[in-house]
Amino acid sequence: MSFKKILLAAAIFIGCGDDSSSTSASVSDLPETISSSSQQNGNDQEQSSSSVAENKSSSSAKIESDTEFTDPRDGQVYPIFAIKTQRWLGRNMNYAMDSSWCYNDNEKNCEQVGRAYTWESAQQACPEGWRLPTSKDWLSLIKFSSTEGNIYYGDLYDSKGFNLMRAGLYSERNDKLKWNSANESAYFWDAEEINDEYGASITFFSERNYLFLDSADNGYVLSKKSDRLSVRCIHENKGTMKDSRDGQTYKTIRLANQIWMQENLNYVADSSIEYTGRNAIENSGRLYNHSAAMNACPPGWRLPSSDEWKTLLSYRDSSKASTDRLSLKSSDGWFGVMSTYSDDDFDFTAIPAGTCRDYSLIDEGILCSDAGSHTAFWTGTVDPVKEEYECAATDWIGYGCDSKSYISIRCVKE
Repeated sequence: MSFKKILLAAAIFIGCGDDSSSTSASVSDLPETISSSSQQNGNDQEQSSSSVAENKSSSSAKIESDTEFTDPRDGQVYPIFAIKTQRWLGRNMNYAMDSSWCYNDNEKNCEQVGRAYTWESAQQACPEGWRLPTSKDWLSLIKFSSTEGNIYYGDLYDSKGFNLMRAGLYSERNDKLKWNSANESAYFWDAEEINDEYGASITFFSERNYLFLDSADNGYVLSKKSDRLSVRCIHENKGTMKDSRDGQTYKTIRLANQIWMQENLNYVADSSIEYTGRNAIENSGRLYNHSAAMNACPPGWRLPSSDEWKTLLSYRDSSKASTDRLSLKSSDGWFGVMSTYSDDDFDFTAIPAGTCRDYSLIDEGILCSDAGSHTAFWTGTVDPVKEEYECAATDWIGYGCDSKSYISIRCVKE
């Protein structure tokens, strides 16, 4: 069963005591909705509660620290919450801009639980180098934090961790704009646009000291774009690179502080071939023998070492049930008895490209097999004693490939 399908009513325990707010930041000493003295129509409220920060020149928003980030636009400091391949800002966004609001029109509340944004303004709220998360980012965060298949993670609610803030949302009810569900629920914008009226959002709501994820199978719920929700930013880890030798462009992804190609290499080199067996998969790249692989990566890129592969494989949690195991596999293309649906948790997107082997010595030529059920990747590591070459797959690494094998390549940036 897909992890997304078991989240619909998944309970997340907040704490053992009676006071559930002790481990979750919330709006303190304030009513659930805006007081009658400050209720206004949408236009008046927007005029009075929106403020525009002065646009300051900003350099690239690089992570200079593993523990905190300073927004160059206004100097505010945010803790960083790092988990596996993700890096999140550890509190809600508080960048002042058009169409952003503080609870009860009080700046002190913004300092505590961040600002609320419309869907359109949320698209611009994150600093350079950071972005709005997708529903998959949220679901991966939850999955990364789970242990033994249980959805209990103190780090998401502890003030030293993700610091989930139950700030509620500012929305229209009975033709009036009101702040709803403060101290009870947390509402965050997703990056996805559903249609002209709705954007995707993710919602956590509390009940009897538990926090529930309100999520459909696709990982998000619908919110009107005019609603005002919190924003939590995630560090951008994707890009592209262009191979100067043949002009091909590849998607890239930062994993384990290393930039990897997100696609198999497709450079035509001596001793490289296309898969020619059954079930060949499109856009799966070329296959290389080891001598070709050692020099196949573009300038500035190289074969990953076995240690770099081991780091990736260490992100997978072997204690999980096989149906809910963190995976490097692509979400489609795999089949067979031992293959299960993959959420492609790290966006590594390992395609089951198959492998080939040279049997020329017995007049069989090059034979290919296992497309759809297996893949392997060369590493730059050689055992000088055994004269064997280390290769990796989606769940193992070892000396399972010889120089006559033709397998895939993922390059890493030097």
